[in-house]
Order: sequence, then structure tokens, then C-alpha cells
Amino acid sequence: MNRVSNYDENNELDEQFVYIFRDKRGNPIYVGRGRTSNRPFAHTSDRAHNDQLTALLKNISDYSIEISGPFGSERIAALVEGVVISAFNKTPALAKRLQNKNGGNSQAHFRPIGVPSEFADQATKVPLTKSDILNLTNGKRALLVYVNEKNFSDGRIGVNLVNPPSSEQIKERMVKWWQIGRSISKWKSNNEETPSILIAVSGTVHHRIVVGSLEINTTPTFLDWESNERGFWKIPTRFDDNLNYKNIRGRRLNQEISTFGGVPSKFYKII
Repeated sequence: MNRVSNYDENNELDEQFVYIFRDKRGNPIYVGRGRTSNRPFAHTSDRAHNDQLTALLKNISDYSIEISGPFGSERIAALVEGVVISAFNKTPALAKRLQNKNGGNSQAHFRPIGVPSEFADQATKVPLTKSDILNLTNGKRALLVYVNEKNFSDGRIGVNLVNPPSSEQIKERMVKWWQIGRSISKWKSNNEETPSILIAVSGTVHHRIVVGSLEINTTPTFLDWESNERGFWKIPTRFDDNLNYKNIRGRRLNQEISTFGGVPSKFYKII
């Protein structure tokens, strides 16, 4: 068995560090952390705590051990370990060989940008087109609004894709206030023209992400619609805790429908 190491196993480091076992093809086998440089070798001794890894190391012809650090604290090392494990686990070809029993520190796990982890698979789907949205609404109109990171003085919170606010805060941002007075007049005279879905998106024009979708409460009398002193309107919606009406939260927009106007009053479009 050929052990290849990037450090001297007899030189103990009184610091935290992270290590990776790799097979001869360079594929990761195991990610761990420890205080001394002897920690990785515990996996091949009677101090081993991962029997599955130990058995694998005994059966493969050669492997290498790589080390990162030292780090200034156990917490930092735990975060680094969690990041590396998470990255490998998100890659199916690597995850199937990884011998880690848990994913490490969950705070360091990779997650989909802009939405909670339960919508991770949405980002890999084909971006939504205009036709897709009209199919979802059975031909009815859709109101798309663009929300950015800006916080407003009335308490509405901006949508930071790296650290998104709560669903309730996103809802408050997406339902108000919009300069759609001209459209309101048309909708009042013909309720069939009223959009049936409100879709809020964020991100750059090349990577628009649906951060929330809600069903619009289309009432013939429009009693639920309200405007503020500036003549901007609030969209009446049926609240969904997941902001996932029609199952599109986390989906990307096709660039054919990803552009909005350059001034706040034009940060919406009707499809």
C-alpha cells in the first residue's frame, strides 16, 4: 500500500486542519478534520471509528492523503470540512464513493441561491419561457415583478439572494407597491384580463430566479385591491407559506422574458 502525503506524519500540529483521502484516480474517499497531523492515520489503526472507510483503505492498492490548514480554531476547521463534504455530495459521481457518514457542519453546506434548500432541484430545470407561463395559467395573464436588494423606508425588505428574507417578507415586497393604474382600469372593465398569478423574480438579467409565486385573488368588484397616496397598487393574493404557486419557485427565466424597465415604476411586466 502506497501512502502519499503532503505533510510529515511525525510532525504534530497543535492546530485544527482538514484532510482528504483520495483513491489513485484522485476521487475523494473521505473528508475529515483533526488537531494533530496523526489524525488521518487513525483510520487505519485500532482507533478507527469508521469501519467502512477502514475496510476500504485495506482493500485498495494505493491512496493519498491531502491536508489543508492549519486553521485558527475548531469552528473554522468544521466549516471548511462541511463545505468540502457538501461540494462532493452535490456531485453524484463523487458522492457514491465518499465514505463520510454525515455531512459535517450544516451551516457550511452549499444551497441553491435565492431560495430555501427544498427548491434545490428547480434551478436545474429548463428556464421558464413565455409559453410555459401561459400554459401554467391556462392562457390567463401573468404579472411578473422584479425585486432587488433595496430596503424601503416603509419596512419592506430587499431580497438578497445569498441570504433571502422570510417568505412573509418576500410576500410583502412582491405584492406592493406597483404603478399599474392604467392596467387596473382595463381589468376592472374586463375581469378576464386580470392576471391570475403574481411572479416575483430577482437576480441579474442573465440569471433571473423566481423567488416567489402567488395566486392573484381576481374579484370582479376589485374590493381587495388598494392603492397608496402615490397611486401605486397592492396586488391581492392568496398567501402560500412556500410562495410556490404552480410549483415554480426557484425556477429560472428564459432571457426572452427576463428584461424589465430601467426605472422602478417599470419593474414589472404583464404576460
